[in-house]
Amino acid sequence: MLSDSMLKRMMFCLCLLAIGCIAQPEYGDLEVQVDGRLSRAILSATPDSPTVLDFEFRYLIGANDIDGISAFEWEYALIDSDQENFGALVEELREAQSDRTFIYVEGTKQRRLELSRDVNTLPEKPIVSIVIKYRNKSVYQTLIEIERDGEFIDNSELPKNPLFSQGY
Repeated sequence: MLSDSMLKRMMFCLCLLAIGCIAQPEYGDLEVQVDGRLSRAILSATPDSPTVLDFEFRYLIGANDIDGISAFEWEYALIDSDQENFGALVEELREAQSDRTFIYVEGTKQRRLELSRDVNTLPEKPIVSIVIKYRNKSVYQTLIEIERDGEFIDNSELPKNPLFSQGY
């Protein structure tokens, strides 16, 4: 048999659950978290074509937006330590889903970036720059140093985001 105090505590917890005080914390109108990894990158050139950066980028996006999920835009570039730009491109990373207010997605993008300089005139350790924007606001940025004459590989796992992996 349950005591009176135990019964009152259980009822109190049930009331909190029913009104959302325990089960649904308040996140506000917009919450966006992005993590990513440059998993592979290599510079190459042939006599008949420009120098290119081939790379693969893995990402994990969690977003809660009451106005609907907008597009995620990214800019990737190859730069040096003085931020001289050897090639850059801006494009859509993930298309808008205005009919949804919550996403938690993992993805991979493989890209080829044509560069303005010959591979032998690039610095020994050029830098891959990646910036991801949501609603024109930067939500992720990374700078990864690679070798001019070698292949960059990072097979580390993306950390799961506890806030988004549990859902809203």
